[in-house]
Amino acid sequence: MSKVWEFFENMNEAVYASDVDTYELLYLNKAARDLFQFKDESDYKGKNCYEILQQCSSPCAMCTNNRLKPGVFYEWSRFNPLVRRSYLLKDTMVIDDGRRVRIEMAIDLDIHELAKRSFSEFTDNEALINEGLRCALAEETPEQSIDTLLQYLGQMFQSDRVYIFEKNKLDTNIIKIGKIATNILGNFSSVNFSFSI
Repeated sequence: MSKVWEFFENMNEAVYASDVDTYELLYLNKAARDLFQFKDESDYKGKNCYEILQQCSSPCAMCTNNRLKPGVFYEWSRFNPLVRRSYLLKDTMVIDDGRRVRIEMAIDLDIHELAKRSFSEFTDNEALINEGLRCALAEETPEQSIDTLLQYLGQMFQSDRVYIFEKNKLDTNIIKIGKIATNILGNFSSVNFSFSI
């Protein structure tokens, strides 16, 4: 079974294996060992899963061992107060030399929620920028368009200043500073704007 553990070892999700009948912990992958701050196998191996993973003195009330079948995953979610994270849990059973082994993979819902929120914020920002461009393109001159875009973006993102940078082969220059910031900004001639886009 040690070859199977190699498959799970470097996954980002926490994975553990325990004996279905005795609750003995058999394996924690690197993500699980890091999560529970175990340095090596001796910190957990041979101990009961409920003692190590939930700090309980008896099997967990929410244990899904009675629902597990070989080749089928049981999915559920739970907040683990020990590590203060919410997880989508995927449990299954494998038979190894007659031994029933529970394998559980924990997918961190907090990380996925943060990524989902970031994507939502990104798409909201993209919509705001597109609306600013639409307003700017309705202006009669390029100068008015730039002014309108800078003012719109400054107001929508609640900024005290807005810049448009022009990247050329020699250096980077500010080509326009939003009107909302003209009284705040000083002379930029001595500022180095070298960065890569």
